[in-house]
Amino acid sequence: FNTDSLDTNVWSYDIGTGYGGWGNQELQSYEEANVDVEDGLLKITARRTGDGFTSGRIKTENKVLFQYGTVEASIQTPNVDAGLWPAFWTLGENFGDVGWPKSGEIDIMEIGQGSAIPLGTVNRRVIGGAHWEDQDGYAAFALWKEFEEDLNLDFHTYKLEWTPDFMATYV
Repeated sequence: FNTDSLDTNVWSYDIGTGYGGWGNQELQSYEEANVDVEDGLLKITARRTGDGFTSGRIKTENKVLFQYGTVEASIQTPNVDAGLWPAFWTLGENFGDVGWPKSGEIDIMEIGQGSAIPLGTVNRRVIGGAHWEDQDGYAAFALWKEFEEDLNLDFHTYKLEWTPDFMATYV
């Protein structure tokens, strides 16, 4: 980031709670106070509170749109052993009108996905995928890769390349 505050021409805070919605039935609420930009780094903090958890979430909805190209971010994830599930993802521009999965979703990076927890590889497994609606039903395609080292120990670049013919995600 080029400033020490969130550029609201590009980003907005996604405030609220996951109960009864947001797809994954999150246990935390999302609050602006958990999002900070310091020394050019975006910091999203999860906090335990007396009645649950809080975290932060930002989005570019109605501000940044693209189809085809490359998008990437240098991200250091937290230790996700305790059930955290950080992600870098996109939704279709018509999400507000048609909802999910009809709008489509591209997961550039998800770490902390449940199936890696019992295997002890939760900080080493990255998942990339796509979700969409097909003939009034849900469709998805995802691949994962496990790395030898825990990815939360340093920053890594997560990238999506999207052309008319393919989508590929990279670490």
